[in-house]
Amino acid sequence: MTRSIVYLSNVNNDIFPDNTNSEFKSLLAKDTFKDIHPNNILLVGIRRLSFTITQKHSVKVIGINSNIVKKHQIVNSNLFQLLWTFCLPSNVEEEEEDENNQDSKLQPKTLEIINENPIYCQSSIEALKTASFQIFDTNTNKDINDLLDQTLPTVIEICYKTMSSAEDDSHFNVFVNSDHVESEKTFNDNNNMDFSILLPKTRQLENKWGVILRDLTMTNQFENVEENLYSIKYIEYDVKFHFGPDGFQIPIPDSKGESKTYGPLFMKSGLYTSKKQFLNEVNRVLKNLKASFIMVSTYFEGNKIKIKRQDTMIDNKRKRGKIMKLSYRLAVALGFMQPTNDKIKQENGIRVNLTGIKEDGIDAQYSENINYFYPRQIVINCDLLSNSSIGNKQSRVLHLINITEVQGGMIKLNMKNTIIRDLDVHSFHKIRFWITNLEGEKLNVLSSMPTSLSLTFLKI
Repeated sequence: MTRSIVYLSNVNNDIFPDNTNSEFKSLLAKDTFKDIHPNNILLVGIRRLSFTITQKHSVKVIGINSNIVKKHQIVNSNLFQLLWTFCLPSNVEEEEEDENNQDSKLQPKTLEIINENPIYCQSSIEALKTASFQIFDTNTNKDINDLLDQTLPTVIEICYKTMSSAEDDSHFNVFVNSDHVESEKTFNDNNNMDFSILLPKTRQLENKWGVILRDLTMTNQFENVEENLYSIKYIEYDVKFHFGPDGFQIPIPDSKGESKTYGPLFMKSGLYTSKKQFLNEVNRVLKNLKASFIMVSTYFEGNKIKIKRQDTMIDNKRKRGKIMKLSYRLAVALGFMQPTNDKIKQENGIRVNLTGIKEDGIDAQYSENINYFYPRQIVINCDLLSNSSIGNKQSRVLHLINITEVQGGMIKLNMKNTIIRDLDVHSFHKIRFWITNLEGEKLNVLSSMPTSLSLTFLKI
């Protein structure tokens, strides 16, 4: 059975006058834990945390240290009495400045952070009675007092349970984040999609061990337009007409005429979060190609894209044929082509004949999907693991994530994870993590937000 106790930062200020909202001590009644058998091992974790932010800041990952942690936890390249790490919600970090107030103050914002699946650490009854807590920035190891409203208490709810002494030394926790300063000194190429952490000491493992991912926080800002993959080529050529069997004139290329090719030009890579934003960039490319056409969205027949003439003047002196060639990915995103595994079709893209286009324009054959090539599944890899098969490739899979939102925020997982990944090593002094798509390719990320992971290693 799991129970809990709530600590407030301002309750024992008369006993501990130096208490602050990010660093405080407490003192509980002696009989608070009288129902716990002294021979059992006590496990503790954070269930809930609440505090009030008053300052704008650049803090990303916050940690909570406490003397109630009996065995020091591995935190990047250090050993701390760490209970938990978490990322601050983005709405606090990204709140816009008031145009008339450029200082760092903001309206007080109270955060309540629920930890549905706590990471448990060994503790003791005596430590819980005299618990102390330090809330700090994991990147700098400094407290966050400057950010907090000192008139409103910090609230920390600790859940606790017991286990038998036979389970002692059967597991340990590791907390890492990609922007750890000391690790960056050793691993210069560290970034939030591929980083290595040097541990404080070599960890030796006897018998068979595995690892479980417990917490993960990372960016969701990936490109839906990748560099040099979304292009348009525009071709104009002289034509002559002949009558078809139905009596209508059919334009054919004039072998004696002129032909001009413009491009290809590429869309700027990035994350386009709306169809309007996407089409504005497409039309910028068309303008630079000197093509007298634009692409617009229509809300009829399944949200299709339409190519329309921009000019209404007809050149009577010279009849011109016009072709727009779209690269495969752009054609699929705009609905002029269906997705395919055919490599030749992917290389060729599609040609849209605009010769004699009428004022009502040409509709795409299929509905648009500007996010079709946005990564829908991503793979968290870890070099300590045994190989796993993804399709026809081998990878060291720690976790697979399905992405459900394409608005570029953050991915937050707090899991009661029962998937144990087998370790392929019996000792380690460093850990490398890298994040890819299902094909094992590097992801083009647009945010510097650090990746933070919490792991539990256990004997199996």
